[in-house]
Amino acid sequence: MPLSTTGGLVADLSDLRPGSFAALHTHLSPQVIAWAEFQLPREVRGWISPDELAQEVWVRAWTNFDSFDRSKGRFRAWLFGIAYKALRNELREGHRRRSRLQIEPLPDTLVEMTSVVGQVSRRLDLERLRQALDDLSAADRLIAVYRGLEGLSHQVVASRVGSTPDAVEARWRRMRPRLKPIAKSLRVL
Repeated sequence: MPLSTTGGLVADLSDLRPGSFAALHTHLSPQVIAWAEFQLPREVRGWISPDELAQEVWVRAWTNFDSFDRSKGRFRAWLFGIAYKALRNELREGHRRRSRLQIEPLPDTLVEMTSVVGQVSRRLDLERLRQALDDLSAADRLIAVYRGLEGLSHQVVASRVGSTPDAVEARWRRMRPRLKPIAKSLRVL
């Protein structure tokens, strides 16, 4: 199947074409997983992993797809809105579960071993991407996440980082070639 645009895949899903949600999931899943990897605080990974958070995002997207309205924005923005809500809910619920059950999160080494056993290559690539992002300034790191992973417009990113759309576009254009070789294997950015 040729790589389709997100908009085309959403149209297929809206037309109830068989396999359309699976194709949309395949197309955007790397971005959602990478986003979860960067957004999920390390201290909560004992009770939820980035993969589990990403899975929760997709379950919510499938369940609530009828609420998506193209006239109000792009699918990717809608999906990452769901992702932020899922993250907030998991952090809130995880904190409640942990305090109620007195569960200690797994040590970082066990959490990392579990991740590595399942998906070594992707994790190594994500770590390389994380290191590359760590080398950026805080503002550039936010631009990379908002523009590269979430696919927000330069204008929206500019309002979030307190800059102008032209400045955001210039910064994104400068940093993208450095990040692209690493991100290509992850199919992000």
